Amino acid sequence: MRASTGSGRSTAGRYAHAWFDFRGRRDAYADYWQNSVDATLAQREWSAAQNGKYPYWSHDLWGLTASDSARGYVAWGTPTKRADDQSDGTLVPCAPGGSLPFAPAECLIALKRMRQVGGAGLWGRYGFSDAFNPQTGWVAPDVIGINVGITLVMAENLRSGMVWRSFMRAPEVRRGMKLAGFSEPVRLEVRRLATVP
Repeated sequence: MRASTGSGRSTAGRYAHAWFDFRGRRDAYADYWQNSVDATLAQREWSAAQNGKYPYWSHDLWGLTASDSARGYVAWGTPTKRADDQSDGTLVPCAPGGSLPFAPAECLIALKRMRQVGGAGLWGRYGFSDAFNPQTGWVAPDVIGINVGITLVMAENLRSGMVWRSFMRAPEVRRGMKLAGFSEPVRLEVRRLATVP
């Protein structure tokens, strides 16, 4: 069984993933790692499907999560033909940045493309600005620490897994995972072998 956050916002579950290593673990309800992989790829697909509305959006340029916008803070999501679609063409770098371990190639391409399209106004001393709209040329004047932070932590998790290893070593974390009903991690090599016919 796979769960879904239902919100379409990439922030819905990624902050827990920054610290807790859910790879190969599950509880009675879901495989949260696979759910986040699926949600990341679904957001990419949804964004690319909006290309008729927002010509810059594509499989290579996507990313929506709560951020600043030209009209103030918006809790963006990726609705499916719902009235709550507030999208206006704004893209948020920390959406693919905070999802790097879930879909590394797709997220890295999106971040590189954002930097190309957003130009010098989007990338500065501290990295990406909070958000930008390639249709209008608007770029958020602020760099938001929590958004840069999730990108840095998830980049390190993708690169080395150091944050996960350090956090998951804590006895309190191991005990909490057990009490919450999470299985012991299944080695990824075993998982791959199990899918081979």
